[in-house]
Formats: sequence, C-alpha cells, structure tokens
Amino acid sequence: GVVLVYAREGRAIEDQRQHRGPDFELLAWTDGGSDARYIAVYRRPGGTVSSELLDALGDELQVTPNPVVLGDLNMNMRALYPQPRQLHTLLRQHHLQQHVHFVTRPVSGTTIDHTWTDFPQVYCSAVPALDPVAVGDHRPVPTPAATATAHPPPRRPIRRPCPCRYAARAVL
Repeated sequence: GVVLVYAREGRAIEDQRQHRGPDFELLAWTDGGSDARYIAVYRRPGGTVSSELLDALGDELQVTPNPVVLGDLNMNMRALYPQPRQLHTLLRQHHLQQHVHFVTRPVSGTTIDHTWTDFPQVYCSAVPALDPVAVGDHRPVPTPAATATAHPPPRRPIRRPCPCRYAARAVL
C-alpha cells in the first residue's frame, strides 16, 4: 500500500516527523500556511491495530489543535462497526470527523481511505476523471488544505425556461 501526498511548490512545510511500526507508516508535518497538522497514515489491512500505531497517532494528535488525519487506514467506514474499533475510537475521542463519504475501493465497495479532521468545511469528493490514474485499486481522495475557508465548490444554478412564459406567448 501507499499514501501519496502532493504539496504545492513553495508551500511551507514544518516540523516533519516519521513513525513506523509492524502494521503502519506515518508521516506528519505542519502546514506553515494554515497551521494545520497533517498526519498521513498507511495501515496494513486487518481487524487489529498495533499499540505502536495508536501511540504514534495519539502523540501526533496531542501536538496540535488543528489535526488532519488522512490516508489508507484500511478501516471500512461502510461497516456497521468500523474495525479496528480502537483506531476509530481514538479518532472520535479527539472530536475528529470522517469527511470521505464515497466508495474509495470500488473492487470491494468499501471506504477505507480517510480524511479525519475537526474542520467542518473540509470537503472531499470523488474525482472520476482521476480514477484511471489511481494507484492500485483505490480511488484518489483529493483533500483541500484545511483552513477555516475550505468549502465545497459552489453549485451553479440550473437555468430552465419557465413553462408559463412560453404558455403566455402562445395565448397572446
């Protein structure tokens, strides 16, 4: 598995840290432009989680008031009780919410790629045009920079002719 992160050229990235364990790799950094702390995680599939991952993630979550946990956590959010339960509980204890609400692994119909944060305006959406370049069998999950102004793209109103206007013309 792999978690691929792109940072725009010139973006200030500070306080980088790496953690590795028997079932995970974690890379964390602070975005100088927003002071958000990004924590990118790859966790091997399985119903259990190592104490090393829980400790490393817990330590990173303590460092910042603005965490964004993202990556391939291999925790299916479409299941009634997402497993491993300890990982789900840790994220919820820090008042983080999952912002990916679409299938990220079409082969299995699961949502195992995540973006957890307490920024309510973060909006993650599937980008079908990117599906052909997906790494492996996962869909890419674009996650905008976490800022107080991050929001979904504006919806354009659909302009339809008013049927009454045409009916009025026909009568006149």
